[in-house]
Amino acid sequence: MSDTPQQDWRAEALRRMEQADQQPIPDRRRQDNWAAVVVVKLTALVLLSLGLVCFLGYGWLFASVLVGWYLFWPR
Repeated sequence: MSDTPQQDWRAEALRRMEQADQQPIPDRRRQDNWAAVVVVKLTALVLLSLGLVCFLGYGWLFASVLVGWYLFWPR
């Protein structure tokens, strides 16, 4: 260890940087079941759209756009 506080601070920062380099980077690949999730979301969107249009008219079609945005917006 060093005697001055400034050198101690630098040594600690260097240790933290080395620890961060050694930690594995999380894998952000798609999930294994991503196709099933997309199919379920599309099915829900189509059923909701058909129900809104058939029972409430075309004025409610914008609700499907909002639901689609909510279902497919990346998180």
